[in-house]
Amino acid sequence: MDFFLQNWGAGFVAYYATRFADTLAKQGEEIMREKGWKTPPLSVSTVLYLHAQNGASVTDISNAVGSSHQLTAQRIKELEKLNLAKRVPNKNDKRSRLIMLTPIGQEEAEELGKFMQEVQQIFSQLETEIGCNLSEKIIEAERCMQRNTLKDRML
Repeated sequence: MDFFLQNWGAGFVAYYATRFADTLAKQGEEIMREKGWKTPPLSVSTVLYLHAQNGASVTDISNAVGSSHQLTAQRIKELEKLNLAKRVPNKNDKRSRLIMLTPIGQEEAEELGKFMQEVQQIFSQLETEIGCNLSEKIIEAERCMQRNTLKDRML
C-alpha cells in the first residue's frame, strides 16, 4: 500500500475496496480464461442466477444480484454477444422477455458453479487467515452506509 494513503487510513476505504475487487476480478479472469470460459468475471452472478432460475427478467436478475437495471442489461447484452444467453418471449407477460441461458451458457454455468464453490472455500481460508468474515463485514458496512449516509454522518 502507498505510504501516502496509509496516512489517511479508513478515509480511503472505497479506494481499497475497489482495488481489492479489481485484483480479484483480474485473478479470477485469468483462471477463467485458462479454463476456456467466456463469461466475464463480473457476470458470473448473473449466469449462476439464470441457471438456478431457468430464466428471468432483467428486473428479477438486477434485484437478485443487487445491481442496477442498467448495469444488468449491459451485462446481459454482453452475454448475448458471447452466445451464453438469449431473450425469449415471456409466456406470462407478452410485454416482457425473459433471459435464458443458451446450451453453451448452461454448460458454462455448471462449471462456474463448481468453480465458485472452490472460491468460497478459498475465501473461508482467507477469512480465517485475516481473522474476519470479510464478506459479512462488507455487507454490514454497506447496509450501515445506506441507513446512515456519509453526508448524514458529517452533519
